[in-house]
Amino acid sequence: MLDCEFSVPIELGEGDFEFSQVHCTSTLYEQISNATTGAEFYIDKTISYGDAVLFWFFTIFLIAGIVVNLFKIFWKR
Repeated sequence: MLDCEFSVPIELGEGDFEFSQVHCTSTLYEQISNATTGAEFYIDKTISYGDAVLFWFFTIFLIAGIVVNLFKIFWKR
């Protein structure tokens, strides 16, 4: 859950306003700050179904590649 606190309202006229600062805290996201540029972004701490499928395919291809290469090495001898 992402909880944000808005502060320092700026009046735009005709009763409209916006906030110039926001501070967010989360249990599902981790805030990362770039020390050089000062940019801030959030990283999702959960793994989605699509991520899990991609990891599974990469794992299968990695294991298959290792097995094929080991078979080629030992088949020559």
